[in-house]
Amino acid sequence: MKNLARSFLLAAAATVTLSAQNVITGPSSSQTSYLTPTSPGWSATALLTVGDAINGYQMAGIPDGLGAYSNGNGTMTVLANHEIGNDYTTGVLKGAVRAHGAAGGFVSKWVINTSTWQVISGGDFVTSATNQMMWDTTANSGAGNWAARTVSTPYAYLRPCAAELPKLEALYDSVSGYGYNGRIFMNGEETGAEGKAFAWIVDGAEAGKVYELPHHGKYSYENLVPRSNYGPALLSARLQTVVVGTDDATPGEVYVYIGTKTNLGNAVQMAGLANGNTYGIKVTSAAGYTGAVTIENATGITGTFALAQIFTNTTIAAKTGAQFQTESTLLGVTQFARPEDAQWLDHDSLLFATTGATVNSVVVTSKIYQLDFNNDPSGILTTGGNIKVLVDSAKLTGKDGAKAASFDNITVGDDGLLYIQEDPGSKEYVAKHWVVNPLAGSQTQIEGTAVQIFESDRNRFTTGATQFQTIDEEHSGIVDITSIVNDGINGSKWFLVATQNHAAATGASAATLVEGGQFIALNYKTSSNSGLIGNLLTLDNGGTIVASGTAISHNIALNGTGGVFNTTANTSVSGAIGGNGGLWKNGSGTLTLTGANTFAGNTNVEAGKLVVNGSLASAVRILKSGSFGGNASIVGNLTNLGTLAPGNSPGTINISGNYIEAGTLDIEVWGLTANTQHDQVIVSGTATFQAGSTIKATKTGGTYDLARTESVLAVSALAYSGAFTNLDRGTQTTQVFFNNATGRIHGSGLTETQTFADLTVDTNRKAIATALYADGLTNAQVIKNGTAALATSKAFITTGEMGAAAVAFLGAANVDTALDALSPEPYGTTMLMASRNSLSLARAFVGATAENAGWNVHLGYDQQQSTSTASLTTLNGSFDVNARYAVLSHQAGADSVFSVLVSDNSGQSSASGFASEASGRSYGLGFGTNIGLGRLDVGVVMGELNANGTRSGQSFANQKINSTSLNARLSFTKLGAFTPYVGISRNIGSSDAFLETGTGANLSVAAANQSDVTAEIGMGYGIQLGDVLTISLNIAYEHALSNEGGTLNAGFADAAVPTSFSVRTSGAGQDLLRTGVGLNLALGEGRSATLGYDYHTGADIKSAHQFKAGYSFRF
Repeated sequence: MKNLARSFLLAAAATVTLSAQNVITGPSSSQTSYLTPTSPGWSATALLTVGDAINGYQMAGIPDGLGAYSNGNGTMTVLANHEIGNDYTTGVLKGAVRAHGAAGGFVSKWVINTSTWQVISGGDFVTSATNQMMWDTTANSGAGNWAARTVSTPYAYLRPCAAELPKLEALYDSVSGYGYNGRIFMNGEETGAEGKAFAWIVDGAEAGKVYELPHHGKYSYENLVPRSNYGPALLSARLQTVVVGTDDATPGEVYVYIGTKTNLGNAVQMAGLANGNTYGIKVTSAAGYTGAVTIENATGITGTFALAQIFTNTTIAAKTGAQFQTESTLLGVTQFARPEDAQWLDHDSLLFATTGATVNSVVVTSKIYQLDFNNDPSGILTTGGNIKVLVDSAKLTGKDGAKAASFDNITVGDDGLLYIQEDPGSKEYVAKHWVVNPLAGSQTQIEGTAVQIFESDRNRFTTGATQFQTIDEEHSGIVDITSIVNDGINGSKWFLVATQNHAAATGASAATLVEGGQFIALNYKTSSNSGLIGNLLTLDNGGTIVASGTAISHNIALNGTGGVFNTTANTSVSGAIGGNGGLWKNGSGTLTLTGANTFAGNTNVEAGKLVVNGSLASAVRILKSGSFGGNASIVGNLTNLGTLAPGNSPGTINISGNYIEAGTLDIEVWGLTANTQHDQVIVSGTATFQAGSTIKATKTGGTYDLARTESVLAVSALAYSGAFTNLDRGTQTTQVFFNNATGRIHGSGLTETQTFADLTVDTNRKAIATALYADGLTNAQVIKNGTAALATSKAFITTGEMGAAAVAFLGAANVDTALDALSPEPYGTTMLMASRNSLSLARAFVGATAENAGWNVHLGYDQQQSTSTASLTTLNGSFDVNARYAVLSHQAGADSVFSVLVSDNSGQSSASGFASEASGRSYGLGFGTNIGLGRLDVGVVMGELNANGTRSGQSFANQKINSTSLNARLSFTKLGAFTPYVGISRNIGSSDAFLETGTGANLSVAAANQSDVTAEIGMGYGIQLGDVLTISLNIAYEHALSNEGGTLNAGFADAAVPTSFSVRTSGAGQDLLRTGVGLNLALGEGRSATLGYDYHTGADIKSAHQFKAGYSFRF
């Protein structure tokens, strides 16, 4: 047996398979297999998928533990747990009401043709509540007994997990006639401390009933596994019923029930499942521990154990699960990092899995343990034995490079090998099947035999894949059905497995189905190599060619599951490769295919490099240690877990399907022309970049670096999904960035120590460039020029609008212009406009007059236009503001006037790429009085504008701008026709925070304030022309004594965490020279009309002028 197992494992280790002959959809399944073979010789046939219906009976979700037996007519009966329980949040039972009258978990029963894999029938195992035999502690005068439930009181099973359908000999001794002469399917509830154990009577006198097993204790059951192989035991040993139960709590225990078969009572009494005692495995000593072991640590347990009895047979049935756990802890029963499934290796050796967990803040890896029970000469198990670690998941590496994780269900096959399934939970890890030889020797030797034979379909169970369903998938039940199928092929092996897809079911039957899953038949066939017959060599089911630096010119046929090319040096095949199987590349050497490749199966690369210059008829898969290159056209999907290096320096890979990248994509670049100057992958479907993947930009040709404004299309696809994790630019002199949304590699012209800010000199632009570098590029793991280690650095273009902004910047001909298009600076122009308008209105109070008892009304129009030169960028702003106002004045004493002002305002502000429309009102109060030196006028005006507009394609609405001006002017007594004056003003402008919208890089602009104190000195000169017309000339100089604010803070609203930056604006205060001319026309009876024009000039403005008109009257 050991030699046979060794031969199988060596063959299985050859490579991986994914060919069409290895993934088969049975006649009853609506879906392809959820499992993908990863070793030659293996195939997977999908039998039935959750949601499929057979004669109206629908397969419900969460299939788990299995049992199977032959019907003797070319069909088999399959029993399956459905792990349905309460909703964790609401406590309400999930699933539909089953035949026994309650929702929740149940066991289904199927008949399947083992030749065609047609599912013939299906139904619930328990068809009536009256077949539910539950323990009643009050019956039998308080001693307890089983009582059938009624139609009105059905029992709801909760999350039946793994299961065991033992051989008949486990619970029946044919020599003595003791035990139950019929099959019994066993499981338990994985539902916490109060979980119950059950025996489902498959056939015999009580077929169809299910019994609670109260004498086994209550805990969170993973499985119940009776001992079947009694070896050459005497009658006394054969009458012993031994059942191991695993508690998959975190942490949990392993229990052993020992009873005696009888010929009296009901089915479970005769089977010896009710008259025994339950014991806990108590490790009494172990290497690395002091004294008895109460809880498993990271190193595992190798030592001795004893059996600690938990209560007695007469008391245990009435105990709660909480009491059972308390007693276990009190007795020192050893706790493991969540025990899972168990299987008997032989009559006194048991294997069990732990899924691993964090226990007492210590990470404990998943393991396979072996318990070797002591037995007396008759074969009866006694109360002790030895324990050791058989396999540590941390020592197994999958063909995707990931360490094994979370062992779950297991079985010992008819071949003596241990088959292991994984349940990693909701993680970015693809669940796998493993096979090991448990008889290989030491732990290291056993782990050395491990082979990964299957994994979950990456198209369904990896994030971003085109058929993605969930990352929460589980490989659950597994049973050997080789003797049931009995296909007559020497060395053929068959297994039935269940897989779980924990995505919530959808559609009309969602409540019934709950979640997904599938039944799958796994098959292994032995390999063969025909040898060269004429000009043809045929490889069947993993048959192997071993080559070392050979040029193979003859034709090759790949049949069954295909053939293996094991090359240890560079080998080429120029002959035609055909057949219905697939090709596996193994060995460290390079294999180059230059002939016609018409084989129908898929191409798989586990080790070394495969170069294809031509076409392949179906999908390609590259494993962690494999590499693929050449100028190839692939009819099908490509999945890379290793290295994809297109071309022959350089070249192109064409994929007529989807592309999943989970390894390294190596793109050589020495120019901008695809295929001749840089590598390219062309995908007709979706390119998916998965977590952990690396994009490598390899500089070829010695000196070529991508400059800023240059990019190459590395991956051309119909659609893109996901993102690379790492960027290797170790051969690049300058930084390059990859765009996961477009497949392009972009140059930057930056050394590794530079950022976007180094491409400009203006402080505003540097601030924006710094934020764009932070928000338009993502931090990731990067191999930089001159280094060999990963370090955190900028690597990828961000997604969405920020990514588009970064791409536009990298491609812009003029860096400064590109940065100006991202600047909030023009918003300062609108604030300046509001401040200048308020100041001008405050000056409207100057010279206000009124008669003794009446009011004087001045209706005015004031227009200001200005273009700033304060900006060092291209964003010199302009504004045009118009005020239509009324000043009402009334005498306040003999020499004073009190005035009020109301104004309706509108304006426009603009800059390169910026346009704003604003409107609002202003209100003011003024006071004028004659003093000894002349006339003093004081006015205060407060205004509000609401602005809407666009900036570089972005829209903004309801930007609220408030402005206040307090102005005082002293007009001295006239010196002839001259009127000198001085003034001072305090001007304040503020803008509320607001957000841009649009499809570009939107800004989130913070609230801002700016203010100034400005002094003025001027002279007016009046010329009287007749009785009604006066011409006035005016000259004045304004000087900002102080300026506060003058900056705007903003961030890119589309960034995940916007980086704030600050830019200068022109500010409120300006130094300028005003010159102007005015006309005043007296119309009689207190009426007059005015007209004026001022021209403004100064260092801060390019050009500005002001036009004023008014009409005054009294009433």
